[in-house]
Amino acid sequence: MIDRKEALHPSSGVARLSNSRGLPFQELVWRVASCSALDPVVMAFTLMIKRVNHLVSGADSHCDDPSCALCAAAIVAQYPGSDDSLLEIYHQAYSEIELCLGALQQKKREKAAVA
Repeated sequence: MIDRKEALHPSSGVARLSNSRGLPFQELVWRVASCSALDPVVMAFTLMIKRVNHLVSGADSHCDDPSCALCAAAIVAQYPGSDDSLLEIYHQAYSEIELCLGALQQKKREKAAVA
């Protein structure tokens, strides 16, 4: 149980979500907890939490910030789908993050080539 507001990052905030779901989700949480906040894995996890927040109506949390560990735990715990469907949302978010980062890197290379 999470007893205070704590940001998802640093990793201690993410780690508090490890008991919110089953083993597949727990493994993702531990992977995210081992990454820096700027890692695409973390970005995708945060995006997944925000998207699940939109899917879960009336999440019973003490605040409205899906980036706080307390709210994120409530959001994830109340998600009615399976761990597999939750992981699908994560993988979709990860693909989108990677696509965006790739496009940004390409623009940076093009700009450097022109200069």
